[in-house]
Amino acid sequence: MSGASGRFAAVLANFQLTLRAVAFSMAVAEVLSWVYASRARPDLRLWEGDVTAVVDQVPEYGYVLAGNRTLHAVKHMPDGGVCYDVTYRTDTFGRRPVQQGTDPSRPHMILFGCSVMMGEGLDDPDTLAAKLDEALPGYNIYNYGVHGYGPQHMLARLQSRTLPAEIVSDRGVALYVLLPVHISRAIGDTRAFWIYTSPYYTIDGDDTLVRHGSFDTGRPYTTRLYRSLTWLKAHSWFLSVLDVNLPLRLVDRDAQLTPRILEEARREYRAQFHGELYVVFHPTWARGNPETDHLLELMRTELAAAGVPVLDYSTDLGLTDDEVVNHACDLHPNGRLNAELAALLARDVGPPH
Repeated sequence: MSGASGRFAAVLANFQLTLRAVAFSMAVAEVLSWVYASRARPDLRLWEGDVTAVVDQVPEYGYVLAGNRTLHAVKHMPDGGVCYDVTYRTDTFGRRPVQQGTDPSRPHMILFGCSVMMGEGLDDPDTLAAKLDEALPGYNIYNYGVHGYGPQHMLARLQSRTLPAEIVSDRGVALYVLLPVHISRAIGDTRAFWIYTSPYYTIDGDDTLVRHGSFDTGRPYTTRLYRSLTWLKAHSWFLSVLDVNLPLRLVDRDAQLTPRILEEARREYRAQFHGELYVVFHPTWARGNPETDHLLELMRTELAAAGVPVLDYSTDLGLTDDEVVNHACDLHPNGRLNAELAALLARDVGPPH
């Protein structure tokens, strides 16, 4: 009996020693990660208290830009300097306006997308919508872009069948600006940790696209796991530096949901309006990343097979320091890049017929 007790005591002592070693290693990793982030990763050091947009929580879409608001938005750099200081204005439907009035005789141009379309870090005249209004003055332009959105938000908006009452003309075009990060938003992984109240779509067993409420309600256990990892990353320099995510990497199966959502959105648009919906590959997609390039090719192939028209500008322009809001703190496109993209779209979409 004493021999068994001695063995148990030895095992317990070894276990405690192992725990101490693990705890010490984790503490060292945290300290080293903090030092590294402080010196080399300013993007991981956030300025607390910045307000970059005001949203309303709604079950249909998760969140929307608050309507009829004027917001003074300021974003700071990690050292306290100002990254941008701008004013956002929204109309009754939470859209950033580009013109005071609309002409019922003009066709519409409906713009969907994320912060790139919304105009993160930009005053109203520098948004892509405003630049398109200058390049294509014959359209009534409506900007439905919202920061953090993915393709499922456009589909949910179209499926709600509310847009015909919000758009003056029933003819025109719609554009969805696509970026690689939208794949993560469509599947709701931890790279898009803010997305879990948003629409959740899957492809079911008979190859049909189906909505299952939100990520929170449609897959509660997976979402809880993802939220837990997000919380750990928010409290761990080590996990933040490693940028640990679930799934660890995106595979083809993950990326196949996005073109299916875009295909269905095009079908919905064409059922409600006389016109065409185009998917626009944004110039900032071109980063020379093999994984991103592979996803680009997959998107092209899937969308072509579905007959969805694509305007591919992924190789027309590159992202340089003078084409972003502030390369030290915010990589959203600035007015110059938006003007160049608007010129390309004016060339390919063309004036109203």
